Amino acid sequence: VDAGPITTAPTDGGVTDGGVLVPFIVELRLTAQRIDDLSNERLDVTVEPPSLFRVDLDLLNDDQVAVEAQRLSLILAATMGDAGIVDGGTAPDAGGSSGPVGMTDAGVSIDDELWDAQLALDRAREQFLALPAAKRIALLDRHGERQREAEEAGAGGTDAERRAKRAAQERAKSLEEAKQADTASLRLVAEERARLNGVQELQAKYDHGLQRADKELSAHVDEAIEWGAKVIELVEKLKRGEAAPAQADLLYDMLTPRLKLAREDLARAIAALSQAGKDAPSAGPSRLADLDAKVDQTQAAALHQEVDEEHRRLRDRAVELAWQRAEILNRKMESLRHARLALLPFLSAGQDSSLAGLGAPGIAQATEETRLALVKIHFHGRATTRWVAKLVGGQRDRSAAVGAALTTGKVLLILIVFAGWRRYLRRRVQHWRVAARDRRGGKGALRASHWEAWVSLLLRVRRPLEWLLLFALVLWLVGPDVSARLEVRLLWLICGWVLGGRLVVGVLDELLARQSFLSRRETETSKLRLRSLRLVARVTVMLGLTLALTDELVGAGTIYRWVTWLCWLVALPVGALILRWWRPTVFKRLETRQHHSATAHWVLSHRQGWTRMVATLLGSTYVFGVALARLLQSAFGRFDVTRRLLAYWFRREISRKAGEDDQQAPLEDIDELHYAAFAPDQPSSEVLPAIDDQVRARLDTALVERRGQLIALVGERGSGKSTLLAELADRCDGALSIKCPPGGLDEFREALGQALGLGEAATDPAIRRRLTERGSAVVLIDDVHRLVRSRIGGLEALDGALALLGVDQVQDRTWVVTVDAVTWRYVQRARGAQPVFDEVVRLEPWPESRIAQLLRNRSKALGIEPSFARLLTEDPIDELERNALLERAETNYYRLLWDYAGGNPAVALWFWRESLRLAGETEHVVQLFEAPVTDDLEGLPDHALFVLRAIVQIDRASSDDVLAATKLPDPRVREALRYARLRGYLEVVEDRYWVSWAWFRAITRVLHRRHLLGGGPA
Repeated sequence: VDAGPITTAPTDGGVTDGGVLVPFIVELRLTAQRIDDLSNERLDVTVEPPSLFRVDLDLLNDDQVAVEAQRLSLILAATMGDAGIVDGGTAPDAGGSSGPVGMTDAGVSIDDELWDAQLALDRAREQFLALPAAKRIALLDRHGERQREAEEAGAGGTDAERRAKRAAQERAKSLEEAKQADTASLRLVAEERARLNGVQELQAKYDHGLQRADKELSAHVDEAIEWGAKVIELVEKLKRGEAAPAQADLLYDMLTPRLKLAREDLARAIAALSQAGKDAPSAGPSRLADLDAKVDQTQAAALHQEVDEEHRRLRDRAVELAWQRAEILNRKMESLRHARLALLPFLSAGQDSSLAGLGAPGIAQATEETRLALVKIHFHGRATTRWVAKLVGGQRDRSAAVGAALTTGKVLLILIVFAGWRRYLRRRVQHWRVAARDRRGGKGALRASHWEAWVSLLLRVRRPLEWLLLFALVLWLVGPDVSARLEVRLLWLICGWVLGGRLVVGVLDELLARQSFLSRRETETSKLRLRSLRLVARVTVMLGLTLALTDELVGAGTIYRWVTWLCWLVALPVGALILRWWRPTVFKRLETRQHHSATAHWVLSHRQGWTRMVATLLGSTYVFGVALARLLQSAFGRFDVTRRLLAYWFRREISRKAGEDDQQAPLEDIDELHYAAFAPDQPSSEVLPAIDDQVRARLDTALVERRGQLIALVGERGSGKSTLLAELADRCDGALSIKCPPGGLDEFREALGQALGLGEAATDPAIRRRLTERGSAVVLIDDVHRLVRSRIGGLEALDGALALLGVDQVQDRTWVVTVDAVTWRYVQRARGAQPVFDEVVRLEPWPESRIAQLLRNRSKALGIEPSFARLLTEDPIDELERNALLERAETNYYRLLWDYAGGNPAVALWFWRESLRLAGETEHVVQLFEAPVTDDLEGLPDHALFVLRAIVQIDRASSDDVLAATKLPDPRVREALRYARLRGYLEVVEDRYWVSWAWFRAITRVLHRRHLLGGGPA
């Protein structure tokens, strides 16, 4: 059995029936270890080798040694062979044995441990005695030499011992001089020197004691390192599966008394700090004060001063040594504590449960952890007090004092700035809040704007956030020398948990209030919500702070696990109390809903009786689940994918509710005037809300510079290109604005001649001269894509138009043209963008917010205030909730339009006007629009889809244009055109076809899915 490198016997340690090693077992193992040390020439010189064997055994007598070795060999052979025990095994339960006295948690009896220890000792003795006589005698001689060397090294004594001897000799000499003195004065001087020499002797002995105590401190360090190494080695073996949990139990039990002893030693060391240095021998008052000044006192005075200086040195040294002892013992205690904690995860189940339970072992462990924490706090408190006293008293070096002064100045400056900042921010935030309320949009708007919501959140979290930031900044300024101290760490833990709890309560309450129908008002529900959050936060902070402090002071031991269990126990009454508070509100919420789910029905039918608590819990879960879903919807609603999913879900809910509410009053179409005003191609006088400021800035720069640039505005049909061009025409004085007709280059020439006042028959030279004479700095051409055809040579008309305008010749003019996105992809593939156009400005799909703004502005301009009452998916409790539901329905419906339109404002306008109906004479009601069903469209043959693609690409295409673009037989083209017109896919304007707004998005998406249009679907 490997007893391990035990070097010292425990004072209280051994195994009892509670699992602690008895001294006898430890003594056996210690003796075996010392025999091994003797064999390896490292036995302590204070130990005599004969004491490790039988008293009557002479280690130098070969006959006695041989007999003893043979006896031990026979005993070991009989024990391990005849008894059926393998090497390293344990004793059998012999018939005459009374059985194990007690069992440890690992299942090993005390008799087994005693047996193993005795076997280990017998084996060690047998191995040493079996050595050859020459080697045995050589080992004994070598140990004797080591003892003599140690004795000779100490014969001369230490410096302190030599000083003590010299002081004693000087004292004797002074006493002899006193006897031989002629006068009483001289005798008194000699006696004073003798007294001071005696004090010097005492000081030397005192110094020797300090030196001896200083050397003893290293033993504590070595012990901590040794136990740490043992634990690390065992833990590694346990991780690899090379050791059993019983070994962890054994080592844990061995560590426990040593940790207790280290804690007691530290407590005694702390108590001794106040008396440190007070027992240092001092000279005391001089006895020569009243002596005649004529008597020579020079030697006595010098000796008195020397003794005083030595006294001060010894006193300071004693204080410093006392603090060193306390610090080393504290580190030893912490090292042993961490070593013991490292064993906790590897203990056997029985040992672990006994330590974590409420039985005697658990209570003893918790008591010891409490005492350990108190000693630790006491030590660090004394250490910090000493550190502050040194700092204030100027006992530290000058550079450290200067650094401390600078740090203190920085902290004071931070505190002054913090105080001023708090006053400023308080006034500023209140000003922001008032300004945000004044800017809140919408008539009777219930919800606050985003800016007001952020300001309100800042008001809620400002105080705890300010203090947390202040503490963090101060800790950063003072540096690790201060922030690493236990008191500072504990203070940071307390402040972090308390202020963090307030911060979390403020954030959660504000976020929940933002989603609540009753937000921004002092209502019963909001007060109850805040009350519940505060209760949960206080309990959480109390338990969490206890766990954090316990982990910081004593680690995750018994108290830590007790507090963890307490968390679950406290959660039950706290949860029951919160359910009791919310029970009336939950039932009221469920009662006021007209359409109840099966869960709501069950909850409402079990409000009384013993199932009331279960019903309250289930109802609360249901209600708060709905609220959580709304919160998540709001949080993730800014993502396009989420918005599209929400739009799909909203359509499903509206369709389902429409099927249930068949008894609503019928609606009528809006009047033709309003219907026409919502037309997508209706000119708009408002500034486009979706044009990015950077786009406007780029256009403005190009218009001002006049460097002969040709700029292309590229966007999907209906994205606002024409409106933007009209806006540019209004802003540029003298700009020439032309709308490209669908008939190609000839019709474009006629339109350009009319715009210049030359008539339709104007020639190219005349047009160029008039352009030069007109001197227009800006030329705006809309729908240039009508000059492009998707065939070989399809860009000839575009090139001719650009040449007619003199794009390559005039350097002080800016040309801005609009191009459809579908045609633009063909231009890019055919020629590339840059060789034709100097700059390309793309109009991206409009975001949801700007689509909603466009629809609101257009409705407001027509004096229409749409009602979304028929789109409510829930039954409101009161008027406040009704307003909030209406606001949510409005947002969801705009999102639905945005999703279907793919960010195209023209498509959104078309379906918006299809959604408006009249209820009565003046009320405009919004109903769910009917999106075109694409089943028939998906089933069209390929040639029909080719025809639709050609019309989308050309825009206002004649049948001949379609024939030229598709290369299909004339009958098939005419058949496809007829069918598409009958189905409403196409409209005919002046014998030219174009895709109707009702089917534009459906057709483009089908063509994209069939890979007949470049780019991705909108």
